[in-house]
Amino acid sequence: MDAREHGPFRRGGEQLPVRYVVAPPEPVLPPAPEPKDRSGLYRGLTVAVSLVLVAALVLVGHSVLGAEPERRGPMLVAGLDEAPAASLQDAVDAYLVVDDVELTATFSRHGSEFATVRATQRGTGQVLWEQRVDRGGEVGEVRLVDTSADGSVIVALAAPWVVIHHGNADARFHVEMHGPLLQTLVSLDLTTGVERARAAWNSAHEPVASDDGRLFRWDREQSKLLAMQGLEEPLWETPLDVGDARTFGIREHGGWLLVVPDEDQRRGRYRGSDVFLTALDPATGERAPWMEEAPGERHQRMILGEMFVEFSVGAGERVVRARDWAGERLWQRFDDGALPVVTDGALYTTALVEQRTELTRLDPADGDELWTAPLEGTVSQLRGDWSELFVMLREEYVVKVLDAGDGSWTRSMSYAPEAGTVGVQLDDGALPFFGADKYFVATVHVETLTLVARSIADGETLWRRSYPGFQTVRQAGDKLVLGTPGTPGSFGTGRVAPL
Repeated sequence: MDAREHGPFRRGGEQLPVRYVVAPPEPVLPPAPEPKDRSGLYRGLTVAVSLVLVAALVLVGHSVLGAEPERRGPMLVAGLDEAPAASLQDAVDAYLVVDDVELTATFSRHGSEFATVRATQRGTGQVLWEQRVDRGGEVGEVRLVDTSADGSVIVALAAPWVVIHHGNADARFHVEMHGPLLQTLVSLDLTTGVERARAAWNSAHEPVASDDGRLFRWDREQSKLLAMQGLEEPLWETPLDVGDARTFGIREHGGWLLVVPDEDQRRGRYRGSDVFLTALDPATGERAPWMEEAPGERHQRMILGEMFVEFSVGAGERVVRARDWAGERLWQRFDDGALPVVTDGALYTTALVEQRTELTRLDPADGDELWTAPLEGTVSQLRGDWSELFVMLREEYVVKVLDAGDGSWTRSMSYAPEAGTVGVQLDDGALPFFGADKYFVATVHVETLTLVARSIADGETLWRRSYPGFQTVRQAGDKLVLGTPGTPGSFGTGRVAPL
């Protein structure tokens, strides 16, 4: 039986049951070499300085929270009418939202060989099930992956990183950090928590879920993507270049599997735009023919309903072009310097004109201009709905609110820290998170994160709270999730606390 024809990835096909194959026992990792013996002053100096260096590497180099986003993408932040409590003692090691179920995973930092996974009902907090998941060795990292297309969730467990200190008599030293060779993936039934299957994966292979809960395997070393049936059986594999994207997701849209950058990159680097990196055939993994580019040419592409918008960021002509998902051109505009942004189902362009930004809304049907609004400053993010458009301007940390229908200004709000606040802003300018009636700004200083809630009507501060020990904030579904710095491992996560 041909897996491509009869598997769940056949275009337009029926979702068939997934077979699971139990992997052979995980090989035991070789013991780490013992550090060289030293004595006296030089040994003490080497150890002390090494510990300082390791702490700096962990705190500074990897302060990125890898909490899994809800598979339908971030929504407006819900609730938080009062400053919520959160502490390191109550934090968990992994957090995932799947429809109306919240899942958490925790493990002990003192040699534990298992993680505890708990599923609770959203809204009520009722515990649906709790399961102990054994790794067969010490646990150093844990991650939850949404594979709900077949009614399961994956728990990925890895060993701790090994730190080796090297030095010599003249106090020269260096530190080596060795990651685990393998990780253990365990599939649990999403309804009952019962284990279905487990497998050992190379730690260079990352489990990636699609927005509808299907499992893919990202081989970072060989830059290829595998569509999986179960934990072991690949349906197809294809070369995949994701550039400098640290993490990415997969969304099925327009008859293609779209590889999309994670929400943090879309908020920052892509200014909130609904960008995709490449398009693959769901049945074979082959790249869409309209993705082919001439030498020296490079495009950025954005999802816009029944079409996508692309523009050249390479050596070619500056053009904004719309195509349907078969690749047929619908319209194009030659706008020198205009950069398109697609957010919340609407198409805009920004262009620098005489030290100011011209923001233009385009009609997706034909590319004609609907309105243009001049703005003082550089647009760092757009966020909108059918009635209002929120424009974040980087220089003054200001949110300008425009009428989405005609582009007229309605009000301005600040997303700068409060007066007297000392701190380093997050997210390349503390880009705020939006709720239905408030927005949230975060700062961090001396290993303490401060979260401020402000009214979306006038920018007035509603509440302010500091969270010692936390240094990152991300959005998962309609929740904000605080986090501690992660390790340099493949998962890159520290402890997290959903608010």
